[in-house]
Amino acid sequence: MTMQQPENYPHNQHGATRQKRREIEIEALVVSWMAEVDDPRSSEGRKNVRETFLEFMHSPKGKKHLDGIFEAWFQNRYSHWLDQEFPISREVNFKRVEQIKAENEATAAKLTQHVTKAIETKAQIILLDMMTPTGKALRDCTGNECRQMGGWYLQLADRVKPKQKVAAALGEADVRNLYPE
Repeated sequence: MTMQQPENYPHNQHGATRQKRREIEIEALVVSWMAEVDDPRSSEGRKNVRETFLEFMHSPKGKKHLDGIFEAWFQNRYSHWLDQEFPISREVNFKRVEQIKAENEATAAKLTQHVTKAIETKAQIILLDMMTPTGKALRDCTGNECRQMGGWYLQLADRVKPKQKVAAALGEADVRNLYPE
């Protein structure tokens, strides 16, 4: 014998998920009832489907769907009532649109700043990780090796002891400051 778990087991479904599943179940039922009448577009067909629907909703099986159906009806009607009874003036609507645009621009600017900072941080990290002509990462090169490579590596050699590794003597920012632009 298989034990059936309650609908909310193991408590990882949100109410909206269960509600949507119920809406789909009831919609499928109504569509099946529509298919059973001769002409679902006729007033008689519509009346028959409506009566079957109401009968089902008053049955024990239908009661579990009441909250979902009420919620769908309420959301639909609430939007309608807002539009009918509390219309938005053009000025208010324009202000809302402008506010949304301003918020979107502020968010875009903040994201751009965040991405730019992340790219700069990544670029700094790349300098100590870059491969040198000796085939080693800069961080693993000693002061003597930097002196032998010449060029801008000489500036590093002046700040790193001959047998000391670059990463032990200098941080990312130090290397970045010495790197020619």
